Amino acid sequence: MIDFYENPPKTKKQIRDYLVSWLQPSQDTTPIKIKGEFFIQEKGFRRAFYSHGVFRNTSTNEYIWYVCQDNDFSWDGFGEKKYSSFESMLEDTIDNYYIQWKLD
Repeated sequence: MIDFYENPPKTKKQIRDYLVSWLQPSQDTTPIKIKGEFFIQEKGFRRAFYSHGVFRNTSTNEYIWYVCQDNDFSWDGFGEKKYSSFESMLEDTIDNYYIQWKLD
């Protein structure tokens, strides 16, 4: 696992390498009902006070990237962006982090 604080990423490729190294298969793949639909959490990781998860809709197979802060058990914002594939979700997440972290 790559240490973000010791070696912060500077490129989109480095962000990809970090995310891929951090994402681990979910231990529990029992479908959960969120906002009336069923999802499986396929992958995830926790950093600092935030949990990051990759969810897949069991009926549409769309992917969702979701980040929540510890002790925030609401699903506000969940599913605002849906992706047809894991790869398209990962690319958009990388692009968003690149902008948020002001790497350009």
